[in-house]
Amino acid sequence: MKGFLVCFLLLSGLLQAQQAQKLPLELAYFLKTATEDQPIPVVLRGNEAGIRSFVRIEGGQFSQITEGIMLCYLLPASVRRLNQCAGLDFVEFSASRPQLLTDVMLLNNNVHPVHQGAAPLPQAYTGADVIMGYVDSGIELNHPDFQNSDGSTRVLAIWDQTQDEIIPFRVPEPYGYGQEWNAEDINAGITGHDDQAQFFGHGSTVAGVGSGNGFASGQFKGVAPDADIIAVSSDFSRENWKISVAEAVNFIFTKAEAIGKPAVVNLSLGDYYGSHDGLDAAAIWIDEMLEESNGRVVVAAAGNSGNVGNYHLSYDVTASDTAFTWFKYNPQALESGAVFFEVWADAADFENVHYAVGVDAVTPTFQFRGYSDWQTMADNLDVLVTDTIFFNGQQMGIVETWAALRGDQVLLQVAVTQPFATNYRWRFSTTGSGKFDCWSYAPFGTSEIFATGLPTTAAYPPMADYRLPDNEKTIVDSWVCSDKVIAVGNYYNRESFVNYLGELTTYPVTQGAISLNSSRGPTRDDRQKPTIAASGDNTLSAGRLVHLNALINNEPHKVAQDGWHYINGGTSMSSPVVAGAAALYLQRDPEASYQDVRDAVIDNALADMFTGVLPGLQFGNGKLDVFGMLTNPFQVTGIREGAIRPTFELYPNPAGDRVTLRFADSPPTFLLLADLTGRQLASWSGPMIAADLVQLDLPSVSNGCYIISGKLESGILVQKKFIVSK
Repeated sequence: MKGFLVCFLLLSGLLQAQQAQKLPLELAYFLKTATEDQPIPVVLRGNEAGIRSFVRIEGGQFSQITEGIMLCYLLPASVRRLNQCAGLDFVEFSASRPQLLTDVMLLNNNVHPVHQGAAPLPQAYTGADVIMGYVDSGIELNHPDFQNSDGSTRVLAIWDQTQDEIIPFRVPEPYGYGQEWNAEDINAGITGHDDQAQFFGHGSTVAGVGSGNGFASGQFKGVAPDADIIAVSSDFSRENWKISVAEAVNFIFTKAEAIGKPAVVNLSLGDYYGSHDGLDAAAIWIDEMLEESNGRVVVAAAGNSGNVGNYHLSYDVTASDTAFTWFKYNPQALESGAVFFEVWADAADFENVHYAVGVDAVTPTFQFRGYSDWQTMADNLDVLVTDTIFFNGQQMGIVETWAALRGDQVLLQVAVTQPFATNYRWRFSTTGSGKFDCWSYAPFGTSEIFATGLPTTAAYPPMADYRLPDNEKTIVDSWVCSDKVIAVGNYYNRESFVNYLGELTTYPVTQGAISLNSSRGPTRDDRQKPTIAASGDNTLSAGRLVHLNALINNEPHKVAQDGWHYINGGTSMSSPVVAGAAALYLQRDPEASYQDVRDAVIDNALADMFTGVLPGLQFGNGKLDVFGMLTNPFQVTGIREGAIRPTFELYPNPAGDRVTLRFADSPPTFLLLADLTGRQLASWSGPMIAADLVQLDLPSVSNGCYIISGKLESGILVQKKFIVSK
């Protein structure tokens, strides 16, 4: 009997030790000293109905609910009773000691190890002694993220192009407009500068991503937080605006050269109007500045028109048919309203194209009403050809065409004024041989291209020859299309954040996936753009203080809990990520050329489950990896000028159980496989890899992204990233 009692007591103790416990240990210990009347935030996962019932009975409150995940506020006594909550699967709670943190942008682009000086870096890199220039809507001078610890400004100079020429000696030369202010003026508070109100603090947000130091709250630090800043507030109403941007770039580089520092210029601005080949004057001048001296880099946003619709038209013109596309009357075009669009082409591709403008009525049925005279490029070169279309003696509209050569490119402009009815559809028709590109969209000030609402061929037989627009080649024009400028696409930075009210703001997106709005390449002449993709959409950064206050009062769900930062996105925010990375690179290597930095960005680009086949039309060469940029040894300047940077082929990519490496320079002496955290997984050396063609077995490597590093017989270190997908 005694033995039975002992066994019973032992069994009772065992059963007690194994009782159900939903509370994490951290929470259980926290409850021992918790203030009993102070609600505790806990995240509860499981059956929503059961959890709702429990919280309601306990008198708790819900803050955020998303499919089976609920943030609740419960008193300690109620938290202790969570084990009784029907349907509860998991309780999330952390009693960690908070550290000063930044936006997930630094994590997504692998910046943290660079700020920390992780091996093999010899030191931490934060952009010290590098100029970051921003040509944008301005900058919030009173935001702590742009100030030093003593409250003095980090902004060395501002050129406010929007300010009238009030003080003659402050008009920067040789530009002749706007007002220039230096750091002393800023500290004295006499500039009168404000981040342009109509753009809601865009320039401040961009600068915060690139080089905010996080002093406002210890959070949301930029990529190059110790860089000096030069800002140009662009006058967006200025005629021939792109030229003013090139002047702004020159202003920044000139200032940087005068104080002996390398500089990166970020251009999170642009337009979609033009040839999209980097051959316009502004782009060429920026190219020349980059060639003029080392220690200069320009980074630009690729654009946000990837999801606005189909506004790009391009096709091969043939003599076998008369192709056409309809354009819509735009009341905002050419000041008083018109049909208006531009056509760009290489002259050699357009000299045998015959074109005309026609008009179709739409009511009561589609009916063709006539053509203007057919023209060729030779007919229109530097000549304004005017023609009037009549139908049954009635004027339909006046058609004007004009063409000009810009080097080896031709620009054709087409306008229809005084149309008889604004709902007519105006066709641009072609025959002959050649090809062209046209970008036309009402917000550009040109005419919409009809892509929807089209009749069937049965209803209107001419539709057999209709050419539809597409959404390719939608990057912005000018400098973005230069091979010397790093053009940046945009992927989703985050899915949620804790807002000013302490609630969770969420977005129906997938972190790491390309943003639907990110513009697509390539250039008009089919060169690869964008160059790289970085995190953009849903980034928290500094803002214009007036705008921040307005958001707090009216839309607090858009403001971070600290009240100093708010959510923004687009390639405007992904571009300064790459610009900041370039600043870190120039801190390490101040004499690096734009090509050195561009190569480092491309050669260390990451592929993952989202990027697909690379290079691509939206991710470019892949995702930015800042740590890779600064740790890849063969990117350091010192390789003789003009030398080909050694690398190797890796295929297939994605790989399965085996990957093949082909070396063109010299065989490797060792190879190392690591994951993206730098953890070494395998290594190879000796005779098995001493060949130009090496096959490596990967049977135990799980799916994911990896790095192969090696040292060649020549002594040069090389590196590539690849995906394993079995």
